[in-house]
Amino acid sequence: MNETTFKAAARRLHPRTPYSHTAGAATGRTWSGAWWRRTLRSVAPLAVAVVSACSSGTGTAVTRPPAPTPLQVGGTLAGLTAGTVRLQVTGGEELVLDKDGPFLFATEFQLGATYEVTLLEGPVKAFTTLARNTGLVLSQVRDVEVSVVPAYQVGGTVQGLSGEMVLGLNGAEQITVQGSSPFRFQTLLHDGQPYAVDVVAAPPGTTWNLVHATGAIAAGDVDDVVVECQCLRTISGTVSGLVGGGLVLTNNGGDDLVVEHDGRFTFATAVATGSPYDVQVKFKPASQRVVLHAGSGTVGDADVVDVEIVCSEKAWVHPAAITDDISMDGNDADSGSVATGLQGDAIVAYEYGSRVFCSERRNGTWTHPVRDVTTPHNPAGGSTFDPRMAIDYHGNTLMVWSQRDGGVERIYKSVFRNGAWTDPTGHADHLSPDAGDAIRPKVVVDTTGTGYVVWEQYVSGNGAIFVSTYEDGTWTRPAATEYINPASTHAQDAQIAVSPTGHVVVVWAQSDNHNYRIYKSELRNGAWTHPTGLADCISPAGADAYAPDVAFDGGDDAIITWVQSDGTQPQVFKAEYRGGTWHYPTSLDDNISPDGAAVHSARVTMARSGAAIIVWRQDVGAGVSGLLKSELNNGTWTHPASVSDRFTLADVTEFAVQMDSEGNAVVVYAAADGAGPTRLYKSELRRGAWLHPRDVDDHISPLGGPVSLPWVSVDGHDDVVVLWRQSNGTFQRAFLSEYR
Repeated sequence: MNETTFKAAARRLHPRTPYSHTAGAATGRTWSGAWWRRTLRSVAPLAVAVVSACSSGTGTAVTRPPAPTPLQVGGTLAGLTAGTVRLQVTGGEELVLDKDGPFLFATEFQLGATYEVTLLEGPVKAFTTLARNTGLVLSQVRDVEVSVVPAYQVGGTVQGLSGEMVLGLNGAEQITVQGSSPFRFQTLLHDGQPYAVDVVAAPPGTTWNLVHATGAIAAGDVDDVVVECQCLRTISGTVSGLVGGGLVLTNNGGDDLVVEHDGRFTFATAVATGSPYDVQVKFKPASQRVVLHAGSGTVGDADVVDVEIVCSEKAWVHPAAITDDISMDGNDADSGSVATGLQGDAIVAYEYGSRVFCSERRNGTWTHPVRDVTTPHNPAGGSTFDPRMAIDYHGNTLMVWSQRDGGVERIYKSVFRNGAWTDPTGHADHLSPDAGDAIRPKVVVDTTGTGYVVWEQYVSGNGAIFVSTYEDGTWTRPAATEYINPASTHAQDAQIAVSPTGHVVVVWAQSDNHNYRIYKSELRNGAWTHPTGLADCISPAGADAYAPDVAFDGGDDAIITWVQSDGTQPQVFKAEYRGGTWHYPTSLDDNISPDGAAVHSARVTMARSGAAIIVWRQDVGAGVSGLLKSELNNGTWTHPASVSDRFTLADVTEFAVQMDSEGNAVVVYAAADGAGPTRLYKSELRRGAWLHPRDVDDHISPLGGPVSLPWVSVDGHDDVVVLWRQSNGTFQRAFLSEYR
C-alpha cells in the first residue's frame, strides 16, 4: 500500500481529523507522535487488507518498508561517586553501572510491551532512587532516571558502662552496646536531616549523661555522640552486737546512716563503679567498742555487701602492779597531762629531769619513750613545767610548756604535723614576749586545726593574760603590751575552751582593786571581744573569786564556773551562755553548792548534746573533803541539797572530770581513808546511772605509794584515758588506765 492509499484509509477511519505535514499546526496533527501511534493501531488491519488486494493484481511490483529499529530501554545515572549501581529490567537482564552518564539495556522489546527497571544494588552509604522506570514500550525508552545521593550515619562512644545498654536513633532503630565501646547506627540519613540519640534501656543503678546527642546531619557522618555512664552500686553490710542504738556510720565522709539495731544496713547514696568507698564510724555508743571490717575499697561491677561492724562492750584496763607504769626509770615523771583526739589518738606528756617526753597513741598503738634513746622535745637546761597538749581531727598535735631559759620562764611549743615533730631550736625559740615569767600555759584546737594558747605572764610586776594563735602552720607572737586583760592589776588562773564551730572563751581571775573578780574574753564570728575595764567582769561584787573553769557543748553554748565566797564560805558559782545570751549570777546568794562548808575547787564539763556536770571538792566533815556535783539534763539543773549528797567515800585531795559525746561521764580522784596512802578512784555515769566505788578498796591504782595529779580525757570515739602520778618507792612514775 502506497502513501496515497494509506492516507485515504486513515481519513476513512478518522474523517474529522485533517492531516497536515506541518508539525504543531493549529488545525492538524503531525505524522508522528501520539496521533500517529493511535492511527497506526486503527488502520493496521485495513492496511493489511489493502496490501493483500494490491498484491492480487497482475504484473504490479510491491515496495516493503525497511525493518524497524529495535526498541530498548535506557536512561541516565547521576550522582555516583563510589561503588556501583546494579539494575534489572523487567525481571531479566541485569546491568552494572560504575559511573555517571547514559545507560541502555540490550534487551529488545515489542512495540506496546511493558517494562520495569528495578534497583538490585546501590552504593552502601547512599540513597539510590529511580524515576520514570515503568511504562509501555511505544518507542525507544531513554528517560529512566537513576539518582545517587550521599547518605550519612550517626555514632559515637559509650563511656563508663558496665553491662549492656540499648540506644535508639530517632525513635526507630535500636542497637545494643556492651560495656564502654564505640557504636554506630545502621540507619542512613540525608544531609540536613535531624537526628536524636537516646537511651532505651540500661543496667539497674546506671545513670548517664548524653553529649552531642541531637542535631542535624551536616554533609558528613556524626561520630561525636557521647554517652557518659555511671554504674551506681549500693554499699551495705551487717551490724552485730549493738546495744541501745546510737551508731552512726558515714561513707566517703558523708551520707550519714543511723543504725539502731543489729542486722543489715545500706547507705542511701550509691557509688559509681570504679570509685572508692570508705565506711567509717562517725558516732558509736560510748560504752561499746566498735570494730570495722572491709570498710573501704573500690566499687566493682556488683553491689558492695560485705562491710562488717562488730560491736562489743568496752572494758576498763588498769595497771596490775606498781611496776606497770609507762615512764622511764631513773628520775621522777612530773607535771604530767593527757590529751586525746577525735580519731582516737592520745598524747601523755610529762617532765622528766627537766626535759619533756611524750607517750603517743597513734593508729591504735602506744609508743612510750625509752631512756637514753628517745629525744626530748624541749631545749636542754632550765626547769620545765606544765606540758599541755591538744590534738586536731587529723591527729596533728600542739604541745606547750613553760621553761626557764636561765633568767625567766618562757612559753615554748612543739608541733606534730604530717607525721613528724618540730621542736624549738633553742632557748631563744619561745612563744612568749620578752617580759617577766610566763607560766601555766593552756592550749586548745578547733576542728579546722586552728590552735589557741593562753598563759599568764608578769608585766611590770602584775600578771597579764596573753593569747597566741596557730593557723596554717604559723604562730602569732604577741608583744609585751598585747595582753587581753584590763591593765594595772594582777591577773591569774587563765583557762580556755573552744567550741566545734571555732568560738573561743578565755576566763581568768583579776583584782578590781578591791576583790578578785572573774573576767572573760571571747572570739566569736572571727572577732575578739575583751573586757572594757575592771568593772567589766562576770562575778558578783563583794568577795574574792578565783579558780575559774570553762567548757563548750557541741554547739556554741558554754558554762563558766568559779569559786567565790558567799560572805561566809567559798562556794561554787556559774555563768551560762544559752541562745546567744550570757546569764550571770545576780548576787553572792546565787551559788549552786550547799551553804555552810568551804569549797576548794570546781570543774565543769559538757557533752555534745548540751548536758553538763559541775564537780567540786567541798568540806563534808572534820578534816574531810568530798566530791559533790550538779547535773544539767534536758535543760534542767539538779543541785545537791547538802554536803551529805557527796558521792565519794574517803577524803578527796584532787580530782578530774570529763564527759563523752553522749553525756556519759568519768570522775577520777585521789582519796585516802586515813589508814594508808592516797589511792585513785573513779565514778562513772553510764547509760543514765552512776556507778561509784563499792568501798575504799575499790580503787584503780595499783598498790604502792601515794597517788597525785589525776587527769582524764575522752577522745572522739568516747574512749577514756586516765593518767596519774604515783610513787613506786623510789621515783614518781606515770600510770595509765583506759576504757576501750
